[in-house]
Amino acid sequence: MTQATLVTITSIGSGVFAIAAAGFWFWSAAMRLPRATMRTWDREAGKTVETPREKAERQQSKLSAIAALFAGVAALCQVASAMLTP
Repeated sequence: MTQATLVTITSIGSGVFAIAAAGFWFWSAAMRLPRATMRTWDREAGKTVETPREKAERQQSKLSAIAALFAGVAALCQVASAMLTP
């Protein structure tokens, strides 16, 4: 594999991962959260039950973590591309 090919691959990878990161961050930010509700006690299960808001906040957090991972990979691709460019 030539150096020019590696530069092309890392440049394209950077763009793809940056777009993916932006998409996940937008998805996370666009989620509508339900109104805050108090935790409820489930007598049958003998424990507190997660509210819809808590579930949505956990999903937002996961999406933001995925977006951050994609942004990190995009940044690494940019660094590799810059180092490979003659």
